[in-house]
Amino acid sequence: MRKSFILHIDSLSILEKMPDEMAGKFIKILNQYNKTGEVPDMDFALEMAVEPFLNQFKRDNDKYKKTVQRNREKGSLGGRPKVL
Repeated sequence: MRKSFILHIDSLSILEKMPDEMAGKFIKILNQYNKTGEVPDMDFALEMAVEPFLNQFKRDNDKYKKTVQRNREKGSLGGRPKVL
Protein backbone atom coordinates (compact mmCIF):
# COMPACT_ATOMS: atom_id res chain seq x y z
CA MET A 1 0.00 0.00 0.00
CA ARG A 2 1.21 3.45 -0.85
CA LYS A 3 1.93 5.89 1.96
CA SER A 4 0.90 9.04 0.10
CA PHE A 5 -1.16 10.45 -2.73
CA ILE A 6 -0.87 13.61 -4.82
CA LEU A 7 -3.40 16.43 -4.97
CA HIS A 8 -2.58 18.93 -7.68
CA ILE A 9 -3.07 22.50 -6.50
CA ASP A 10 -4.64 23.64 -9.77
CA SER A 11 -7.28 20.91 -9.41
CA LEU A 12 -8.18 21.98 -5.89
CA SER A 13 -9.66 25.30 -7.03
CA ILE A 14 -13.02 23.53 -6.69
CA LEU A 15 -12.63 23.81 -2.90
CA GLU A 16 -12.99 27.59 -3.05
CA LYS A 17 -16.45 27.19 -4.58
CA MET A 18 -17.66 24.68 -1.97
CA PRO A 19 -19.24 25.48 1.38
CA ASP A 20 -16.95 24.46 4.27
CA GLU A 21 -19.05 21.43 5.20
CA MET A 22 -18.95 20.06 1.65
CA ALA A 23 -15.21 20.77 1.34
CA GLY A 24 -14.63 18.76 4.52
CA LYS A 25 -16.64 15.83 3.17
CA PHE A 26 -14.74 16.10 -0.13
CA ILE A 27 -11.35 15.80 1.58
CA LYS A 28 -12.55 12.96 3.81
CA ILE A 29 -13.82 11.02 0.78
CA LEU A 30 -10.48 11.40 -1.01
CA ASN A 31 -8.68 10.26 2.12
CA GLN A 32 -10.98 7.26 2.64
CA TYR A 33 -10.62 6.20 -1.00
CA ASN A 34 -6.84 6.28 -0.77
CA LYS A 35 -6.82 4.31 2.50
CA THR A 36 -9.44 1.68 1.69
CA GLY A 37 -10.26 1.87 -2.02
CA GLU A 38 -13.90 2.37 -1.10
CA VAL A 39 -16.13 5.26 -2.07
CA PRO A 40 -19.00 6.13 0.28
CA ASP A 41 -22.46 7.15 -0.87
CA MET A 42 -22.65 10.86 -1.64
CA ASP A 43 -24.96 13.35 -3.27
CA PHE A 44 -24.67 14.08 -6.98
CA ALA A 45 -22.88 17.43 -6.61
CA LEU A 46 -20.16 15.95 -4.43
CA GLU A 47 -19.84 12.94 -6.72
CA MET A 48 -19.28 15.27 -9.69
CA ALA A 49 -16.47 17.01 -7.80
CA VAL A 50 -14.84 13.80 -6.52
CA GLU A 51 -14.95 11.66 -9.68
CA PRO A 52 -12.08 13.37 -11.58
CA PHE A 53 -9.84 12.97 -8.52
CA LEU A 54 -10.67 9.27 -8.21
CA ASN A 55 -9.87 8.77 -11.89
CA GLN A 56 -6.52 10.52 -11.41
CA PHE A 57 -5.75 8.37 -8.36
CA LYS A 58 -6.44 5.24 -10.42
CA ARG A 59 -4.10 6.44 -13.19
CA ASP A 60 -1.41 7.37 -10.65
CA ASN A 61 -1.75 3.97 -8.97
CA ASP A 62 -1.42 2.12 -12.28
CA LYS A 63 1.70 4.12 -13.10
CA TYR A 64 3.11 3.41 -9.63
CA LYS A 65 2.50 -0.33 -9.99
CA LYS A 66 4.28 -0.35 -13.37
CA THR A 67 7.26 1.48 -11.85
CA VAL A 68 7.42 -0.96 -8.93
CA GLN A 69 7.27 -3.92 -11.31
CA ARG A 70 9.97 -2.45 -13.57
CA ASN A 71 12.23 -1.79 -10.57
CA ARG A 72 11.60 -5.30 -9.26
CA GLU A 73 12.62 -6.80 -12.61
CA LYS A 74 15.75 -4.65 -12.83
CA GLY A 75 16.65 -5.52 -9.23
CA SER A 76 16.37 -9.23 -9.96
CA LEU A 77 19.00 -8.73 -12.68
CA GLY A 78 21.46 -7.45 -10.10
CA GLY A 79 20.51 -3.80 -9.90
CA ARG A 80 22.71 -0.94 -10.92
CA PRO A 81 26.15 -1.94 -12.30
CA LYS A 82 29.05 -1.46 -9.91
CA VAL A 83 31.35 1.47 -10.67
CA LEU A 84 34.97 0.40 -10.95
